Amino acid sequence: MKERIVSNMEIAELSNRQESHFYDNKAFVIKGGKIQKIAVAFANADGGEFIIGIRDKKEEVDFLKGWQGIE
Repeated sequence: MKERIVSNMEIAELSNRQESHFYDNKAFVIKGGKIQKIAVAFANADGGEFIIGIRDKKEEVDFLKGWQGIE
């Protein structure tokens, strides 16, 4: 598995990206079943991408504080 460091600029871009039918972000604390539902929904549609480790904007305004990352 490859690892890489995410820059502050990338965090800002991901945090500011609007959720849509093709993009979703979830907090670090997410149940496996929820990840499966998102993956299946994207697989049954035209694809998409989701990022784990970004809190909802309603919960955190500062994008750097909203980035939880994942280990």
